[in-house]
Amino acid sequence: MQQHIVIDRVFNCLLCGMILMGIKGFSKQFDHHLKTAEKADHYVILVHGLRGTSADFKSMEKDLNGRGLNTISINYPSSHYPIETLADSAFDFLDELRYNDNDITIHFVAHSLGGILVRFYLQHHPLANLGRVVLLSVPNHGTELINAFGKFWLFRRFNGPAAMQTAAGSEFLRRLEEPNYQVGVMMSTKSINLMASRFIPGADDGRLSIESAKLSNMADFILLNCNHHVIMKKKTAIDQTIHFLKRGEFDHDGAKQVP
Repeated sequence: MQQHIVIDRVFNCLLCGMILMGIKGFSKQFDHHLKTAEKADHYVILVHGLRGTSADFKSMEKDLNGRGLNTISINYPSSHYPIETLADSAFDFLDELRYNDNDITIHFVAHSLGGILVRFYLQHHPLANLGRVVLLSVPNHGTELINAFGKFWLFRRFNGPAAMQTAAGSEFLRRLEEPNYQVGVMMSTKSINLMASRFIPGADDGRLSIESAKLSNMADFILLNCNHHVIMKKKTAIDQTIHFLKRGEFDHDGAKQVP
C-alpha cells in the first residue's frame, strides 16, 4: 500500500513537472528585441512566464504596434536562476533606454512568473516614467503546486529556483510589496489539468487560484475563460490589455468570454 502511494506521488510529480515545463522550446539566454510604431513615445515591455519565450507574445506584439505602441519583447532563462537575478538581468536595458530618451512612457505586460519579475524589479528600481502594468495570470500570492511538488528534486530541476520562490506563503512573496502604480490584473479560469487543480484551493486555471492573482490595490480585475498558457494569445485578452494601457481600466461592458 505504501509503495503504491510513493509511486503515485512520483508519477504526479513527473507529470506536473513536465506540464509546467511545457513541450515547447524555452528561452535559454537573456535578450530583447524592439519593434517601433511610427512616432510613438510609449514602450510596452512584454515579459513571458516560466519556460516561455518572447514568441508567446507575437500576436499581442503585432496588435500593440498596430495601435501605435512600441514593444520590447524580452527573453530570459526562467528556469536557471532565482527571481532576483532574472529581474536584474532581464531589464538591465531599461537604463540605456531611459538615458537615450527621457520623454517616453514605459508600460509592462507580463504573464505568470514574468509578472513576479516585473513587481520585484519595480520595487527595487522605481521608474519615474512608468505608465501602467498588466498582469496576466500571475501568482501574486503563490501557487500550491509548488508546495505540493517542490519537494521532488526532478520537479525542482525542471522548473528551477525562481519557480520555487512562488510557493504559496513563500518568504520571497511575503517580502514583495504591493504595487504603488496602476496595475490591471487579468486571470484565466479554465483548467486543462484536473489533477493539478486538486492541489489548488478554490477556482483555478490549473496553475494557480483566482484569489492568488488578486492584489489589494489593483486598479481593475477581469476574468477570461481560457487556460493559463494561452491567455496572452487570445484576442479578447489583447484588446483588454490595450484598453487598460490606454485608459487605466478594462472594458467590462465589451468583455467577452474567450473560448
